[in-house]
Amino acid sequence: MFIISSPMNEYSVFEKYKWIRKYLPFFNIRNLILVGNKGDLLSRIDGVNSVLLDDCPEYIRKFNGVSVVMDRAYNKELIVGVDCDYRVSEWDEFYGIVKGLELIK
Repeated sequence: MFIISSPMNEYSVFEKYKWIRKYLPFFNIRNLILVGNKGDLLSRIDGVNSVLLDDCPEYIRKFNGVSVVMDRAYNKELIVGVDCDYRVSEWDEFYGIVKGLELIK
């Protein structure tokens, strides 16, 4: 599992790191990827066995794998089956999708 993020500025890099350490203590921090252009990176990822959870319509549309939208007021225009594969509003729903895809045991 990787976390790919586009920090807004140099201060948000450290804030992102602290947030992950606090709320995802199990996460291997070496798998944190900070990029200036997240959309470009996502469009280059091979879709085989790849799942993206994001709330940004631009990134969801550029991704070639299984796309899961975290439901937000600003991304209501994304249509399941057209723009994305799944829509969730809770982390547990996302876990259920990934487990159902048999990507985790």
